[in-house]
This record gives sequence, structure tokens and C-alpha cells, in this order.
Amino acid sequence: MFIKTLLLKDFRNYQQISLSPQNGLNILYGKNAQGKTNLVEAVYYLSTGKSFRTNRDVQLIRFDAESARISAAYQTLSGGNTIEAVLKKDGTKSFNINAMPIKKLGHLFGHFSCVAFTPEDIKAVKETPALRRRLIDLEIAKIRPAYFFDLKSYYQVLSEKNALLKKRIGEDEKRLISVYNEQMAVHAKTIIRLRTAFLEELKEAFNQTYRLISGEDKTAGIIYRASVEPENIENAFLSKAGSLMSREIEYRQSLFGPHKEDFVFMLDEHDLKLYGSQGQQRTVMLAYKLAVLNMVKERTGESPVLILDDVFSELDFSRQNRLTELLAASQVFITTAVPINIKQTYHAFVVENGQIKSG
Repeated sequence: MFIKTLLLKDFRNYQQISLSPQNGLNILYGKNAQGKTNLVEAVYYLSTGKSFRTNRDVQLIRFDAESARISAAYQTLSGGNTIEAVLKKDGTKSFNINAMPIKKLGHLFGHFSCVAFTPEDIKAVKETPALRRRLIDLEIAKIRPAYFFDLKSYYQVLSEKNALLKKRIGEDEKRLISVYNEQMAVHAKTIIRLRTAFLEELKEAFNQTYRLISGEDKTAGIIYRASVEPENIENAFLSKAGSLMSREIEYRQSLFGPHKEDFVFMLDEHDLKLYGSQGQQRTVMLAYKLAVLNMVKERTGESPVLILDDVFSELDFSRQNRLTELLAASQVFITTAVPINIKQTYHAFVVENGQIKSG
């Protein structure tokens, strides 16, 4: 899978540009705050319907414009396709694929696939479990688009249950809480099973990729702290929900489930958040993203577009070459403010003040 033409209109600091990247390595050079990350952010938005930098779509629209448009013509094994996103200042947005409207955001998954490594991803290692859940869940949805809807259904029931828990609870409300728990258990079974399977399948490639990039004989991995044991999940969930009902009523919120789970990135059996250096955290996250890219390719037959935003500034030349050697079969967008020295053939673009030209 690769983009043949990318068009941006009134997106971030771009008034209107057209870009024709090559199917291979594309290097976006430029000083900071010129628009390099804005461009790859637009590519990512077409894949997920979300930015990797903000939750407010209105920030993606150029300051003096009423709307923004991102569109791409891209090639897959089955032929040529188009995808378009339109964002408006009133907060609405729309998508279409091959000129057909997409009615639900989850239907974007499974069409134009993109894997991105950004500085924001490193925060997932160090900060909240919510960031790590999002990191894992988005990648699972790229492989199994229906997973998005399982998550959405789970969170809808969770929201209703939490709203009930904030009210005065009598016997009728307790019975309704039990009904919500039964509904959540069904969705939790799918979510926990797929999270477990995803990490198990990823394990070997993740560790091997870390060793290739880092040159270190260390073991990288991810520990999944599930809310219940991944066996007989539905019954285990209901049993735990029953035992915690009194506490949930007391605390007025749901205290366990997939929405409370965590993932711990490890290096040689040590929690990377506590014991890893900044460089190790960066390399582990990069290895994770490349392992995901390969998994998506193996599962779907299509190699996703890869974004590497501001990766090369902290890699020496030998690691830059080891990294790019792993990317030969993918279309890659690399942003950098510093010179790079790699053996692989690439196409360079210079980005300056919202303008792009071949370098």
C-alpha cells in the first residue's frame, strides 16, 4: 500500500499543496515549526480519523479558514483507491472512500492503513495506562476492524453503568447494575481475548526488532495486566463484578474491566518506565511500531504506510542504517531537522513555511 498523491487544503499551516511521494523512503527536511509534522499528521488522520497530537479537530483547520480537506490517491494490491476527509470549524467532519461516504468512524479501519511513530508515543511508556491502552487498541483495530466496535459497545455500557452508580442505589438499581455487568462481560471477553492474542503474536517480532535496531542483546517485551485471567473470561468477569458491587456503589464508579487495564513495557525483565533510559524507551517504542507494521502486513497482505516523526535526531548513523534496512518494502515518511546518512535510496523534500519542494 502506498500513497501516489496527497492533497492538503487549509490544513494546519498549509493553504494548498500537492505531494507525489515515492513508494519507498521519503525524507521531509526542514527546521522546526515549518510543517513537517503537520504533513504526516494529515496522512495519519486519513487512516484513523484522529490526530496523534490533539483531540480537537478544530485545531487542524488553518487559522483563517472555515474548513480543511485532506485527500489521497493510494495504491493497494487490488488496485487504485481514493480517500478524503473534510473537517469543519463547527466540529463536524466527514470521510469518503472511493467517493462513497463513511457513516461511522470505525469503518475507516481496514482501508488505508498507517502506522506512526511520534514523540508522543514515548509518553505512553512513561505516563498513564490510558495512553498505553490507546496505543495497543488502535493497532488491534487495524488488524481486526470489528474490534473498534467491540470497544465502543463496551464503553457505551460502561458509561450507562457509571451514570447509574452516581444515583441513589436501591434494589431495582442493583438489578440493573447486574444487567450492565452481564453486557460488559460479553464485550470484555472479546477485548481481553484479542488483547492477549495480539501481544502473544507480536512478542517474537518485537524482541527481534529491538535487537536489530539497538544492537543490544536484551529482551524487550510487554506484560498485559488484564482485569481477569484470560481463561473463562465471561464467568470470571461476572464473579468479580458481583464481589465488587458494594465497593462500586460506595465509590460511585466501575472499578475494574478493560477500561482499567494496563500494559507494561519491559526490557530484560525490568519496567522500562522505571529503569529504562530515554534512548531505550525510544528504541523499544520504535521496535514495537515496526513489529506492528509487520504483523499488519502478514495479516492483511498489505504493508501499511509508515510515519517516523523526529526519530533520526537521536540515532547514530549505524542505527539509522539498521533501521532503514528494515523498511525496504514499505512507503515511509521520515521527518527530520538534522542531516541523515543512509545507504538506501530515498526521495527528499524540503519543507519551509507550509511549502514543499523536492530537495
